[in-house]
Amino acid sequence: MFSHNGKLFDWPRARRELSAGVLEVTEAAAPVDSALVFGVAAAAWADGAGLGEGLVEAVRALSTCGGGRLTLLATDGDALAAVTSGEAMWARRGHDGVLLASEPSDDGDDWDELPADHLVVAVGGGIRTTPTGAAPPSADD
Repeated sequence: MFSHNGKLFDWPRARRELSAGVLEVTEAAAPVDSALVFGVAAAAWADGAGLGEGLVEAVRALSTCGGGRLTLLATDGDALAAVTSGEAMWARRGHDGVLLASEPSDDGDDWDELPADHLVVAVGGGIRTTPTGAAPPSADD
C-alpha cells in the first residue's frame, strides 16, 4: 500500500524529467502527481531498495524537479515506512500498534509530532526516525 499527501510544486517539470525512470505499472500512469511519486518509489523498490529507502529515493529525485510538500507512506504488510519533506508527521502509539498521520485525527494529547525531513519506520509498537538528508523543498525551485 502507498499513500501520498501533499503536492508537487512543479508537477509538469517533474513529469517531464522523471517519467522515463518510473516503474511501468498501471498505477504510475495516471495523470496525477501522486501516481508519478508512486512510480518513482516503485522503480527504487524494483531496483532492490528497502521500503523506507524507496520513499527516501523518491523524495530526493522529486527535490531535483522543484520538490513539494510530501508525506509518503508505504507498507509491505509487516512494517510501515513514511517520509516527510517540508512538513511534520504525527504518531500515536497504541496497544495494538502505531498510527502515522500527516496530522492528528483528534484532539487527544497522545499524539507525538515527528520531525520533517525524516524517514519513519514503525514495526510492532516501535518507531525509528532517521534524517533523510533531503533539503526542505522550496516553491521557488
